Amino acid sequence: MVKLIKKIKKYIVKKHIDKLHFPAFTNDEIIRNKITFTGKVQRVGFRYEYFCIAKRIGITGYARNLQNNIVITEVQGTKAMIDELLKVIHNEKRFVIKETVIEKINVINDESDFKII
Repeated sequence: MVKLIKKIKKYIVKKHIDKLHFPAFTNDEIIRNKITFTGKVQRVGFRYEYFCIAKRIGITGYARNLQNNIVITEVQGTKAMIDELLKVIHNEKRFVIKETVIEKINVINDESDFKII
């Protein structure tokens, strides 16, 4: 039963993300950021929604849970793409993001996908 509920939640999130409209992004410089989120970001579908948005925008990287309601991500794309991802995720009502820390890090040249770890 729990697996069925999770599957339904993922379906609903995916349908929600598919309805969002994103701007056309230009081929600007690719950057990579390590972003740490604290707050109510675990057990609420945060990583999956983040994953869906990142994939739809064309961002690569990963999202991973740490302990004590912390999610750490690395995202790679243009500044405009990453800004759009952050705007959308911060506007989601199911999460309570208390703090977002962004650190610029080195680009990974051969990365081609976004993963949930």
